[in-house]
Amino acid sequence: MAPPDAGPEPSTRSSPPPAPPHILIIGGGIVGLVLAQALRKHYPSRATFTVYERDADAGSRGPGWGLTIYWALATLLELLPPELIARLERDTFVDPAASRAGDGNFLLLDLRSAQVRYRVPPSRRIRVRREGLRRLLMEGVEVEWSKRLEGFRTDGDVVTACFADGSEATGSLLVGCDGSRSRVRQLLCPQHYQNLVLPVRLLGVSVPYPAPVAETMRALDPFFLQAADPVTDTFFWFSFLDTPSSQAAAASAASSPANDNDIDNDVSDATYTCQILTSWPYRAGYLGRATPTDVPATNDERIAFMKRLAADGWAEPFRSVVAAIPAEAEAKTISLEDWLPPPLPATTTTPKGSDSRARTHPQPPMWDHRGGKVTLAGDAAHAMVMFRGEAANHGITDVRVLLEHLAPYLDGHTQASTSTSTSPALGPLVSAYQDEMIARTRPAVLASRRACLDAHEYARITDQSPLVSRRAVVPDDDG
Repeated sequence: MAPPDAGPEPSTRSSPPPAPPHILIIGGGIVGLVLAQALRKHYPSRATFTVYERDADAGSRGPGWGLTIYWALATLLELLPPELIARLERDTFVDPAASRAGDGNFLLLDLRSAQVRYRVPPSRRIRVRREGLRRLLMEGVEVEWSKRLEGFRTDGDVVTACFADGSEATGSLLVGCDGSRSRVRQLLCPQHYQNLVLPVRLLGVSVPYPAPVAETMRALDPFFLQAADPVTDTFFWFSFLDTPSSQAAAASAASSPANDNDIDNDVSDATYTCQILTSWPYRAGYLGRATPTDVPATNDERIAFMKRLAADGWAEPFRSVVAAIPAEAEAKTISLEDWLPPPLPATTTTPKGSDSRARTHPQPPMWDHRGGKVTLAGDAAHAMVMFRGEAANHGITDVRVLLEHLAPYLDGHTQASTSTSTSPALGPLVSAYQDEMIARTRPAVLASRRACLDAHEYARITDQSPLVSRRAVVPDDDG
């Protein structure tokens, strides 16, 4: 007699776990690539990602200039895989020998007397070539080039990025790391995405100098310095981008990678590649002119203007180093702009530290992160001018904070043993990230803005100015 029908026998096989979240990283600059490397290191089986970059290839941006990573250095080292950390010095440092020695200060000098007005003692920091760091961060990362974002749409638990070439990409989270003129920001904040242009004009050149010229500046600081003119309110920035020490590191690695640490700083026939920035207030009365002085139209006129400023009373070595700029150097103009993220709901609509010398935007509402599926990081979230050197440090910190808040979501997907995910909703996690990021970076944007404006009004450069405050030590009279 056949046994009664008990129904189908229960399966002993468990359902496959859900696919890991896929993160769409829009922007292949430093912050986007740090995010990618952090995901590689900390979440290799819990998340996948792709970087989408509007540039045609890795060389499209040119060599770029330098970055100082200081208060976020420990965070950067925590985020990067060990094999990249081992190559930071060789592949990215402006001056490996000076970095190992702990040399250098944050200096601000008087352009007329060459006297140090403020000196900040050395702290743990690295000065890197932006291009070198970017290329290092690309290793092991999938980057899709020529991907200019046009828009995105959300549907349920997914977000789809739509690109100008007609292609699309779908993921769990889209992170806009696409720089100070972010397309993602524009889509999230269509009424208030525009940057604030500060009333300052700037010219910059990258110049190869022979050792006798460069070493007059290196005697002041091996990395960079800034200086201000008490008569005209002109501001001057000088930094090294490539040195005999970095050239020797590259040569040593090419000939014998095992000897990366055996770097000799004495390369007799090497040159120094240096960056010079000259900036001035865009206002009537500058240089005695009735109308504001704009950037000259042609390259020859720009170089001549920089030299004319230095020849009119600047002390050595500043006068000579500007006079030595070759006529064929390309003088680039840089627009000094920032973007203040919207205030948190509990904050006042009048930003603390706002400066009447710069027009401020009306305070907009927080953007809609689409249930946690779209957010911003780095300059896209809080573009700031370079006068405190904090932009990259905040961008790196954004990555750490974002991943700390996403951890329960990513861990939940890994631990789920059935198709029903145990992950928490993304919305509250992304909100928590944005709350921390905005509370941290709104004051930083405003401090950098004021530092820029103070730099071009000499009388306001005091120990209370964010150009030198918080970390500044006023030199002794005999120092």
